[in-house]
Formats: sequence, structure tokens, C-alpha cells
Amino acid sequence: MRRLPVLLALAVLVGCDTFGPDDALPRPGAVSTEVAALRAVDRWVAVAAVSDGATVRFPDSLFTATFSNDGNVSGRTSANRYGGDYEAGDDGSLAIGSLATTLIGEYEERARLSIILLSELQQADRFEVADSTLIVRSADGDGVRFRAGAP
Repeated sequence: MRRLPVLLALAVLVGCDTFGPDDALPRPGAVSTEVAALRAVDRWVAVAAVSDGATVRFPDSLFTATFSNDGNVSGRTSANRYGGDYEAGDDGSLAIGSLATTLIGEYEERARLSIILLSELQQADRFEVADSTLIVRSADGDGVRFRAGAP
């Protein structure tokens, strides 16, 4: 009988987590779609994503992306590095080509997050930058939210 209050409290706490697609990929107020804003940050750190309509959070600072001036995108997953080419326009358009990655084994959950990050980056067709936040999205509304990271 003593377990019932604990289980009820846990159920209430779990029910209070309202993290959803709007939290993962919010619509920022004043946004920039200029390529310079995309490239202005040395390292973007993945915070959250929406993939197939489901929301996920990334562990702090393990998953990153950098968009260089020469059209290369690169970054890290929890244990691997990736890279490829991208094109971006001042209208917020974004196209990321095939991404090559190292193949160091990752724990199951982090491997799943790595697949989500790489998949959502390759499917993205637009970007928005607001303050220190980058959001890349695909036509289906899925995408990844990044925050500016330390260089």
C-alpha cells in the first residue's frame, strides 16, 4: 500500500512533461534566414529534434554541426565525426548532400540519436536563426534545434 502514493506521484510527474514538437522546434520571433547567420557560429550544439513526429532531446554538447564558408558541413555525434557538402540561400533554403561518417560503435540510445541527427540534417530544406538558436526543418515539419556552442 505504501507504494501506491509513490507510483501516483511518479505518474503525475511523468504526465507533467509537456515537451513536444512545438517545444523541440519552436517558431522563433525575429528570425534570420541569411547564410551569414548560419555560418556565424563556430559550433552549433543539437538540443532537440522532431523525427517522424516524435520528439527527442540530445545529451548536452555531444551532437554538433558546423557550417563553413566553403560549403562544408561537419560535426560530431556522440562518438563519431561526420561531414559533407551543403548549399544555403539567403531565403532560408538549405540542401545537405550525403554525409560521410566515421564508424565507431555507440551505445544503443546514442546510436539512435546519431541516426536521427544525420537523417534530419539530410532531409532539411530550410533553416532559421534567432538569437543563438538554429532550427533546420524539412517539408514535413521534422527537424533539429541547435544552440550556439562554445568554439
